[in-house]
Amino acid sequence: MKTYIINLEDAHARKESMEFQAKRSGLHYELVPAIDGRKIPANLLSILKKEHSYAVTPGEIGCSLSHLAVYKALTTSDDECALVLEDDVSLPEDISHFLNEIEHLIPKRHPVFIFIQGKPLQW
Repeated sequence: MKTYIINLEDAHARKESMEFQAKRSGLHYELVPAIDGRKIPANLLSILKKEHSYAVTPGEIGCSLSHLAVYKALTTSDDECALVLEDDVSLPEDISHFLNEIEHLIPKRHPVFIFIQGKPLQW
């Protein structure tokens, strides 16, 4: 299963950490440049913020756009399924075993999103 790691260009330590973890776990990965919400023009940010019922930060918008870019790329790739990670996760060393087990359970070519995070969502 291919792994896409979203990484901010200036987050060098996170990039190194993710590359170490991915290599240690034997993951086939690709680094994807994150969209830095701090660099989105203010006029565009105000338009994007109007679409939400709660206050979103530039970082949240950049993160969402980064994920959207990966999802769009997946629609034209040959990958039947993929793992999408942000650059601040800690991977268990045996993650590849887990991925091999679940890969056979995921329906192919049908969008399935499994969202895992370390803290409860705040809506």
